[in-house]
Amino acid sequence: MKTTITKIARFTTDTSNKPLVTRDNRPYTRVRIQIVDQPDWISGFENETTSNWKEGDMVEIEVTKNGQWFNFTTPKKSDLFEARVAILEEGFKELKNKLDRYIAEH
Repeated sequence: MKTTITKIARFTTDTSNKPLVTRDNRPYTRVRIQIVDQPDWISGFENETTSNWKEGDMVEIEVTKNGQWFNFTTPKKSDLFEARVAILEEGFKELKNKLDRYIAEH
């Protein structure tokens, strides 16, 4: 879904001030956002897409509920590409149909 970020926070440590690390001990940054459509904080991970986000940005995210928490993920580039191609294909079909009708009438 496309939405607008109203608040954003980034964390590299947990509530005990210990560095956030993956199971294989790689450091990571947690990103928490609030969006126009939902007052609750939504958590995700910093990556190439989220690293430049700021308040007011329009973003594409998928939100899931995990117990009492909400998490977000960003669509994969390939998913976004497929969606754009589908839109172009539909537009091409409409244009072809209009052209076919025009040719048939003249």
